[in-house]
This record gives sequence, structure tokens and C-alpha cells, in this order.
Amino acid sequence: MDAHTDNLTQARQAYAAQDWATAASHFDAVAADRLTADDLAAYADAVWWLGRIEDNLRLNAAACDAFLADSRPAEAAWAAMALGIFHVSRGDEPQGLGWIGRAGRLVQGIPECPVQGYLLHLTAVEANLQAGRPAAAVDAARRIQDLGRGLGQPDLVAMGLNGEGRALIRSGHVVDRPRSARDGYRAGLAPTWPADPARHLVRRCGTAHRPARL
Repeated sequence: MDAHTDNLTQARQAYAAQDWATAASHFDAVAADRLTADDLAAYADAVWWLGRIEDNLRLNAAACDAFLADSRPAEAAWAAMALGIFHVSRGDEPQGLGWIGRAGRLVQGIPECPVQGYLLHLTAVEANLQAGRPAAAVDAARRIQDLGRGLGQPDLVAMGLNGEGRALIRSGHVVDRPRSARDGYRAGLAPTWPADPARHLVRRCGTAHRPARL
């Protein structure tokens, strides 16, 4: 086993154990042309947890291209969406919105997948709330809930319920959150309530490429 192969094996093992510092250190020692699309996504995730934001942006962009080359548009969209959120959070809205738009184009015409729900939250729930269109935000939030239930994704259901509740409040309605939560449990899901959906999305993108999450 050569040094590159040994470092790559150790990087993958450390990443699976959520040992971000060890994973990043071993990934750092591997030549770029030896990294698969999944390796690049894991590498990007590991350095994000360590606060290496510039490296995260570079690696997520590389992962997006690599997933596309492997004909994996859903995973490419995850990387693009993460880039969009990270750029917007840094104040670079034009570049961030460009990446989010690219993510939206990547998921057009593919089977239903979780990233479509997160993109819908960004582009239809949050955008409509900010534009003063709570009724449209309610419709989008309910679509997210339906998608989450269909895919068995409690995070999506929770995000949809949260978005619906916020939009109904903006419309002047009283929200029966306990009943909505019971609906989630009846669907076999146990959603949690993200207090800050934007921050939740940033954290979610940081873990989007872990095998247990895809």
C-alpha cells in the first residue's frame, strides 16, 4: 500500500468516525487526482467543521463538478446548494444565488430527493416570506411536508411544518402546532423544530454528504 492509499484509507475511516481533524489531515496528504467525488464532499465537510471556510468552498465546487462527471445530479445539487448558502452567509449574495440557481437546475427532471425540499424552502418559503407573500410560502411549505413524508425524511417534514407555521403567523392565523406535530408522528416521523431554519440549513449542508444522510 503506497502512502497516498494509506492516507486515503485513514481519511475515510476518520471521516466515518466524525474525527474531522484527523480526516482533514489525511485528506490533505492525498493528491487531488486520487480523490473521488465522495472523497471531495467528505473532505469539504471535514474542513467546514474545522473552520477552514475557503478550503470548504473550493472543495465543494470540486465535488459538484466531480458528481456531475459521475452522472450524480442529486449529489451535485447538494454541493451547489451548500456553496450557495455558504456564500450568502458570507455576504456574497450574487454568487450564492448563482449556486442555488445551479442546484435548482441540476434537480430538474430527476426522481424526488431531499435536496429538492431544501431548495424549495430557500427559493419558495423563505423568498416568499421575505417578499411579503405568506400564502405562497404556506403552499410551498406544505409541498415540502408532502415530499418529506413521501421520502421518509423527518428533517424535511419539520422544516415544512416550521415554514408553514411562520407563514400562517405572518398571515394573522393562529397556528395549531401540536396538531401539526401529531400529524408528523402519525406519518411515522418524529420531526424536531429548528428554531433558526437558515442556521439549520447551513448545518444540514455541512452533513449532507455523509453516507447515513444521503
